[in-house]
Amino acid sequence: MVIGYWSIGLLSFKASFPFIDETLIASGLPQWLWQWGNFDGVHYLFIAKIGYAFNGMQAFFPLYPVLIKLLHLIFQNYVFSALIISNLSFLVALVLVRRLYGCWAVFFTMLFPTSFYFVSIYSESLLLLLILLFMTLGAKWRWVFSILAGTTKLIGGFMGAGVVGVWGYMVYLYWQFHNPVMFLFSQGSFKNQRANDLAGLVTPFQTVFRYIKILVTADPGNIAYWVAVLELAAFVFAVGVLGYLSINRRLPFWWFIFSWAVVILPAVTGTLTSMPRYVVVLTPIFVFLSQIENSKLKTLILGLFAVLQVVLTVLFLRGYWIA
Repeated sequence: MVIGYWSIGLLSFKASFPFIDETLIASGLPQWLWQWGNFDGVHYLFIAKIGYAFNGMQAFFPLYPVLIKLLHLIFQNYVFSALIISNLSFLVALVLVRRLYGCWAVFFTMLFPTSFYFVSIYSESLLLLLILLFMTLGAKWRWVFSILAGTTKLIGGFMGAGVVGVWGYMVYLYWQFHNPVMFLFSQGSFKNQRANDLAGLVTPFQTVFRYIKILVTADPGNIAYWVAVLELAAFVFAVGVLGYLSINRRLPFWWFIFSWAVVILPAVTGTLTSMPRYVVVLTPIFVFLSQIENSKLKTLILGLFAVLQVVLTVLFLRGYWIA
């Protein structure tokens, strides 16, 4: 929040996404608060207000906006309610990370360059909390939280009984729009280079080749170039760590299924857009970093992460697309 307040004087606001007036400014909150709802945040807020009124919004799963709507009954402010859910979810998730994996894993989770999404009006913190509850609790309750994860994001369907939550959303989409898989290709509506149908799917290798071609031919003076660098770096980093953990059998079964789904599913749509955000819920990566034996090296990595996080947070809050 301090960075958000400080960022206002650094860059002019770039309004590059819709519904700002209807969702963010309408909250009546100061900009240093409502700017945490940039980009996907406005869609979650719009869904909480009026439901799935426009094509493309079906890409956003329902649990997070439903919780925003419920909390709005208490606070009478959609933006404030969303921020409460995200920040409280992240706080409890960090407590669970500390309990399961130790303090270093908490530090790496907090300071990863794109961890600011956990405290934004995004569903990442809620998903992380539900997954950690699934991994922590006994058999009686863990399946409930995995089903809820499946109603939070598509990748939540790859954890435990999460597929039941996805099926529930599909039933709603069929009842409301007569298309149970409307969420699969809805993001193509946002002009983010994702595939619009099955024919547009490619292999992850083809997607990586596209990015290499971009980095060779595009103009480094454009900020989009560096966003592409970040997307490719996040993908390669995640695949490298997960590959190492998988080969050495250090990934529990459900973490294995879920983690590989997180990195592979977006890659087959032809773009790595949002990959730097998707990987923040991959706790095994942060556990791996926390187990580096050299404390000075871990501290150096955390320092680099923190610097990158400040830069990326400022850009995101001032309306520049990061992930």
